[in-house]
Amino acid sequence: MSDELNNILSLLKVGKKNNSNPWCCLDITGNLITANTDFYGTLHSSEAQLKSLFQFNPEWNFLTWQKIIKELSTTESKNKKTMLIDAKAEVSSSEILLSKFHMGDQTYVKYTLLDQQEGEKQNENVTATIVNSPASKEKNYDDLAPNAVLYFDQNGNVYYENQVSKRLFANSVIGKHVDTLFLETELGEVLSGIKAYPTKDKEILVRMIIKSKPKLKDGYGRFFELDNNGDIYYRLEYLEQEGMQLVDKPLEKAIEDLDRIRENLEGAKQELIASSLEDFSFQNIVTRSPAYKSVLRQIAQVADTNTTVLISGETGTGKELLANAVYQLSDRSDQLIVKVNCASIPKELIESILFGHEKGAFTGADSKKIGKFELADKGTIFLDEIGELPLDLQPKLLRVLQEGEIERVGNPEPIKVDVRVIAATNRDLHAEAKKGNFRQDLYYRLNIFPIFNIPLRERSDDIPLLIEHFLKKSNNRSGRKVSHIRTRDISLLEKYTYPGNVRELENIIHRAVILSEDETANFDFLTSSNSNNENDSGFLSLEDQIRKHIIEALDIVKGKITGKGSASEILGINGKTLASKIKKLDIDVSHYKTND
Repeated sequence: MSDELNNILSLLKVGKKNNSNPWCCLDITGNLITANTDFYGTLHSSEAQLKSLFQFNPEWNFLTWQKIIKELSTTESKNKKTMLIDAKAEVSSSEILLSKFHMGDQTYVKYTLLDQQEGEKQNENVTATIVNSPASKEKNYDDLAPNAVLYFDQNGNVYYENQVSKRLFANSVIGKHVDTLFLETELGEVLSGIKAYPTKDKEILVRMIIKSKPKLKDGYGRFFELDNNGDIYYRLEYLEQEGMQLVDKPLEKAIEDLDRIRENLEGAKQELIASSLEDFSFQNIVTRSPAYKSVLRQIAQVADTNTTVLISGETGTGKELLANAVYQLSDRSDQLIVKVNCASIPKELIESILFGHEKGAFTGADSKKIGKFELADKGTIFLDEIGELPLDLQPKLLRVLQEGEIERVGNPEPIKVDVRVIAATNRDLHAEAKKGNFRQDLYYRLNIFPIFNIPLRERSDDIPLLIEHFLKKSNNRSGRKVSHIRTRDISLLEKYTYPGNVRELENIIHRAVILSEDETANFDFLTSSNSNNENDSGFLSLEDQIRKHIIEALDIVKGKITGKGSASEILGINGKTLASKIKKLDIDVSHYKTND
C-alpha cells in the first residue's frame, strides 16, 4: 500500500478492520481515489471498472460537483439525496454524507452511503491501491466523453486531451497553445476572450471553428473556469454542430450559464441602487455622478422583469455596458446573452443570422443553421444599433416581440422562443419613425422602457474616476506600468468636452500609456501643433485620434494586424474590426512592415 494511500486512510480514520457504511474517496474533479469493498459490492462493480463519480451518480454532472465542492467550503459535511446507478443498470435512490478533508494542498471528499442495513455488513476491506493519483491531471470522466475535451492553463497551454480530441486533430496537441487550435471565436482569441468573459462559477457556450484534420469544423465550445487552491485553469468541451452530444446535460440546456449564486446577485443589485454610495463600480461601469446614478437606478428597476428595454445615447457612451448590467441583474442571468450588431451584418444575411435557415433555403445553405433568437431561447438577446435593421425585416422582429415566434428562412412553420430583448441605438428612433425610416409599431413596442445614456460632458465629475480606471485597464492590456499623470494633463482632460464620449477618453488614455517611456503617461500628442485638424481645445478630431492611435500601434508591431504581438492585441480589439478600420481610414499597412 502506498504512502499516499496510507495518509488518506489515516485522515479518513479507517482501516481494514473498521465496520462502516460503504464509502469512497473522491478528488475535486470527481475521480475516484479509493473505496472500501462494500462500496464496490453495493454498485456491483470492481476496482478496475469504477473510475469516476459520474459513472455511478447519473444525476450529477461536472459543474454540479464543482458547486458541491464550493458548498463544502462553508461546512465540513453535508447530507444529500441522489440517484445511484450500478453496473447492472439498476437505479436506486440513496442518502449520502459528503465530508471534505485535506492532505497537503490537495482537497478530497469522502462519499458515504447512509441508507444501508447495518446488520448485513462484514468487516470492510480497503482497496490497497490508489485508483487515480490526485497529482495526476488525467480526467477519467472526460476520457469517456463523446466530445473533444481539452484542459489548458492560464497561459493557454494545453495539458490534457481526450481520445476524441486526438482524433479531431489527427495528433496530440499537448503543449500547444489553445489559440493555435481554433479560428478566432465570437469572443476573439480563445484565451483573451475567456479571461475577459466572467466564466468563474458559470459555464459559457461560444460559437467557434476548430482546425481539425482533414478540414475545419463548425461548432461550439463550452468553457468552465476551475480554481484549485489558487491555481486557475480552464476546461473546454468542443461540440461539433452536426450531431452534437452532451454527456453531462441535455442538448437543450447547452447554452445555459449554470450555478449562479442568487445571494451575490441580490447583493450586487442592492449595491447598484444604494443612493448613498459614493463611488459605484459594476462590470466596468465606474461613476460617482448623481446624474448617472439616476440612469443606473432605472437599470435596477427594470432588470428583474422581462420588459423590453431600449437604450439610446450618443456613440461611445457605453450603451453595451448598460445592457450587460440589465442582463447581470436579471432573473435570466443564469442563461445565455446573445449579442448582435445590426449595423455590421450585410443586409442580405441578417434575416438568416437572426432567425436561422433550413438546408437548401438559398444558394450556399449547405446545412440547417439556428439563428441568434433560437440560440438565446430562455435567455437574453442584445440588438445593438437597432436603428440599422432593414425596414423589410422589422415586421419579423415585431412578431417576436408580440407573439414570441420566429420563422427560419425556408420554413414557414413558426418556432416559439422565450427571449428577453434589449436594444440600443444612437439614432432618434421616434424621429426616424415619423420620417418613415423605422416602423412606428416596432418603435412603440421597443420603447416600453426607454433608458437614455447621458453623454460624458453631463457627468464630468466622473472623469477623474474614469481616468484612473482606464489607466489600470491600459496597463493590463499593454503590459506597461504607468502610474502618474501630470497635473497639466489632468486639467486638460477635465476641460475637454469629449464628442466621442467615454470611448474617446479610453482611447486617449490608452494611447498615452503606449507612448509613455517611463511611469508617466505621455499626453504630448494632445497639444501637438502638427495637425490641421485640431479643434479649439487643442485636441485632434475623434477620427484623427483613432487613425493616429492605430498608426502608433502598427509602427510598434511592424505592421502586424492580428495574432500574438499584433496591433489588434495591444489595442484590445478584434482583428477583423481593426482591419476594417484600417481600410476605412485609408492606412497603408505596408509602410510599417519591415523585411526581415
